[in-house]
Amino acid sequence: MCQRLSTSAMNSLIAEERMRRQHSWQVRRTGAPMASGQQRWDRAYQLLLQWAAATPPPPALSIVLETSHAHSDLQPRFDQSSGRAPNH
Repeated sequence: MCQRLSTSAMNSLIAEERMRRQHSWQVRRTGAPMASGQQRWDRAYQLLLQWAAATPPPPALSIVLETSHAHSDLQPRFDQSSGRAPNH
């Protein structure tokens, strides 16, 4: 089965083909300066030093002393019991 194109669609395709034929592409390559691996490493290190100098030191860690719960009802466990028994 062959589909017929409308006049506007046909004109559009013809115009595209003309533009494709008239346009010629030209590719150019140019070099771009890039830092060597050593230069990149030095720059990253300098940025790290600047960041460390600008960042305030962390607050002192508080030492939490473990207290004995030998005479209490506190029981060690990983899972808490559910509030109610399951209703099966």
